[in-house]
Amino acid sequence: MKKWIFRLLTLFVVICALGLFSLSVVSGTGESQKRGLEQSFSRLFAGDARFGVLKKFNIIPQLTIDVENLEISSIKNGAGFSADRLEIAFGIMDLILENRKIESFHLKNLVLGEGVYTPLKLTLDDAGIYAKTTKIESAHFTFTGTYGDKNISGQIGMGLQSGFQPKYFFEKENDFLIVIGMFEINGIFSPNYEPDSLEAGGFHSLKISALKDTTDTKCIIKPDKKFSRDVFIKDVLGTIATFKTPADLKKTCGTFNQ
Repeated sequence: MKKWIFRLLTLFVVICALGLFSLSVVSGTGESQKRGLEQSFSRLFAGDARFGVLKKFNIIPQLTIDVENLEISSIKNGAGFSADRLEIAFGIMDLILENRKIESFHLKNLVLGEGVYTPLKLTLDDAGIYAKTTKIESAHFTFTGTYGDKNISGQIGMGLQSGFQPKYFFEKENDFLIVIGMFEINGIFSPNYEPDSLEAGGFHSLKISALKDTTDTKCIIKPDKKFSRDVFIKDVLGTIATFKTPADLKKTCGTFNQ
């Protein structure tokens, strides 16, 4: 299964749901827990996982992992990824019931090798879920970093279920904004992409704009044109990452609508 920046949350849900309950360890930060988690991550990523420090690992009442200096090597062509820190937490019943809700997620200094899950090298200085400071119960998954040789940043809207421990989740449709280099992409992200379904999701209703362009260069992609998550990261973001001027967007806009 291919994974990339906007599949990180789903990916770690799978890790927890399928891997952690099979560990022959209990909550704690000892060497046995650390080795057990490393083995679980290794199996699920089909690579070789190593943690520098396991700062926190709880199962009850909340499944929580806090790891420093995470490295998973030998995933594809000897390459892999690393991160300075991963913090993630789920409600235990949400995992059991497959509710697709998460209680916290934070990733620091991710470095993803070229060709592992993305065509170009991806780095994320910071990626995480943050509640919006408005009266509306909502949140954003935000990220900043580089893709290839271009700066990239963005946010995807999320739903927020308030309570003693807030829970975050993707709605059926979520507004998103990505800035890559001198270009901005707005649109809708639907998380449950099924190619053969009438309710197919992915990314749609895209509008691409050249920032600080006096000619106001835009590319409006027809609303019914939907891109799967893998196609979006490879063919849309990957192509935009090669643009050098607004003229490149003008020349390429028609291909996005095909």
